[in-house]
Amino acid sequence: MTNHIRRRDFVTFLGCTTAAWPMAVSAQQSRPVKRLAILADAGEADYGDSVAAFRQSLERFGWSEGRNLQSTTRFGDGRADRIRAIATELVRMNPDLIVVTGATGIAALLRETQSIPILFVYPGDPVAIGLVASMARPGGNATGFTGMETNLIVTKWLQLIKEFAPAITRLLVLHGSNLSASGALTAIEKVVGLFGVEMTSASVSDPAEIERAIETAPAYAHQRSAERSHFFFTLSL
Repeated sequence: MTNHIRRRDFVTFLGCTTAAWPMAVSAQQSRPVKRLAILADAGEADYGDSVAAFRQSLERFGWSEGRNLQSTTRFGDGRADRIRAIATELVRMNPDLIVVTGATGIAALLRETQSIPILFVYPGDPVAIGLVASMARPGGNATGFTGMETNLIVTKWLQLIKEFAPAITRLLVLHGSNLSASGALTAIEKVVGLFGVEMTSASVSDPAEIERAIETAPAYAHQRSAERSHFFFTLSL
């Protein structure tokens, strides 16, 4: 999933969130100031524009920073330890609503609170990784949207790979350490054998680790001996 797509999904969802928030400005003026927290799992370079667009949408619907809204934004920079620390910080602020991107952030927030409403944006498959009971009835204090149903989509990925290169018998999956990648990796492991493919996986977090994983993968060794029965596939970084 590219950053462009993730930003588009983020803006789309936050637009829906804005519309769903009570919009009668006259009624807002008599209410206490609402407190909003935003936790983006990636860095400001990835989500800064999306957060700015969200704030502009809030303004259009009558939610003005400093008048009837106080907001706090934190960026996790893709680091699980930082995301967990931010989740603790935001929950201690006791906002009226937390908007979060990414499964790691959602899981961290759910460990901290079962009462503050949480709206999530594209966390992979939140049902498969146990964040919500179902998309129709999520239960608990978290709800949101995703464009991915893991079991269905990984099966389609493998079908496409075999259609593209039927001779492939080895698959290298490079994945990150986040919950979304973990859930998708588990789903692939369950169905890969049905396609006559032997899978190897490697956890990577930077370009150097990607290079090492490819160099040491069995599929790469076969490629060097001219046996073209390999395929390198990046699940999530």
